[in-house]
Amino acid sequence: MNLPSMIPRQAHGTYHAQENAETIHAAVMSAVAAFRGEEAQADDITLVVVKAT
Repeated sequence: MNLPSMIPRQAHGTYHAQENAETIHAAVMSAVAAFRGEEAQADDITLVVVKAT
């Protein structure tokens, strides 16, 4: 399973490219939590969102 398949698409069919970094971070962390389910987190998570303009 790859990351884009884990993150829900927005209503207009795209991923979160137009969103700010905080919104992208929240979407990724939400997808990770959903993927993990009831399983306990076994390690730390480091996530860096970089937006290039």
